[in-house]
Amino acid sequence: MNTSLGTGPSTKVHQVALATLATAVVQTQVLSWRQAQETCAQLVDEPLPIGSMARLNILVCEYHLRHTQLIPERALALLPHLPQAAVVACIGLVLLAAWKNDSLHNVKNVALALADADLKPRDLPSVPRFVMLRADLSSCAVAESMDVAQMSEIAQWYLKSEGLSVDEEARFQSLAQRYREHAANTARLPLRVRRGRGCDAAIAWRLVR
Repeated sequence: MNTSLGTGPSTKVHQVALATLATAVVQTQVLSWRQAQETCAQLVDEPLPIGSMARLNILVCEYHLRHTQLIPERALALLPHLPQAAVVACIGLVLLAAWKNDSLHNVKNVALALADADLKPRDLPSVPRFVMLRADLSSCAVAESMDVAQMSEIAQWYLKSEGLSVDEEARFQSLAQRYREHAANTARLPLRVRRGRGCDAAIAWRLVR
């Protein structure tokens, strides 16, 4: 992956890349995850943040295709290279994939970082559908399910796990409570599109330092 920011690709290349991502968005809307994955694969060698966003969306497609084994490791490696608004979605993806893999114990630090984030219930991650880079290349919009049942179960799993300190238990209690509030407020909405918050960068820093 080309990780050199430099002056970035030309405006024309930007436009082509954004058009390619938009094509993938349409494909995800009709649940053509494999096609969307192949579309995003065309961009993985582009400079940041285009290449990293393409890789993140490939992992989102992998999740929906139920190929979750390698997602946590690969998604965590992407965190330092993502726009701030994509970080929370990426963290949610890590936890969801680990849940499917029965390996939540390996990403406890990720869950604690999410618990520590100053995120309101409505800003917590759920199941991502696509993360679309905006024209300025510094922000993005996250399309995700409003069903937070799986994320709530993840928070409860940590609460029931052995060896928690009093501090960790309190942090997971806070996360679980915010997900309960999220579920109560959004029960009738199937999908949402949101932008990230400024605290996203702080979460990434705690995870990669």
